[in-house]
Amino acid sequence: MPDLMGDEDQEMDETSTDVPELESLGLPSDYDNAEQRELAGLQSFVSLELQIRTGKANDALKILRESIRLESTLISQKKIHACGTGPNTRAEAKIRQASCRKVEAAEEYITAYHALLNLGLNPMTDDTFAPINIETDLWMKDPTKTLQLRNGKHVEPWFWKKGLSKHSVDSDDRLLENFERLIRSFARMRQAWTSVAQEVEKASTLKAKAQMAYAYKMAN
Repeated sequence: MPDLMGDEDQEMDETSTDVPELESLGLPSDYDNAEQRELAGLQSFVSLELQIRTGKANDALKILRESIRLESTLISQKKIHACGTGPNTRAEAKIRQASCRKVEAAEEYITAYHALLNLGLNPMTDDTFAPINIETDLWMKDPTKTLQLRNGKHVEPWFWKKGLSKHSVDSDDRLLENFERLIRSFARMRQAWTSVAQEVEKASTLKAKAQMAYAYKMAN
């Protein structure tokens, strides 16, 4: 008769080996309370891990805000400038990339936040950090739209008001300006190629037709 418990233990061992990120590293935050950390001889390392996890949480929040802003800007600019199959496809790819980066940053923050809680962070007395819900919190208000009636009831997630230094705000603004400038340049290039195509479209030669087809392809 097979040893069911043995098979189960073996399966768990294989799973943990196949997924290294699930392995416990034996850090202070891997223990639920100070007593367990004391028994493991890790209590003296709590302050060090607190510093590291705080830095990780702040870094993740910065990337999260950048990604949400970028995604929002790309979606808005796509509606304005992306005309044709090519520009729409490229815009969708950029939006998906920003969305994935946004979720990854949120997951990194959540990991750091849970570690901070295990290390003794008390949300009742320290509001530096707070929970993030990936399903409901990864958004921002559209700054290009005017405030509508009752729209003020939709309060942005907490991380838009906390942990923002002037340096990070300026950095985010420069990033958005660069992307908006890039989008405008693509729009001008599309307009230029379209003008070329319309000019040669008047001719009836085979060469002109080929030039027109190429110009329209570059425009799209």
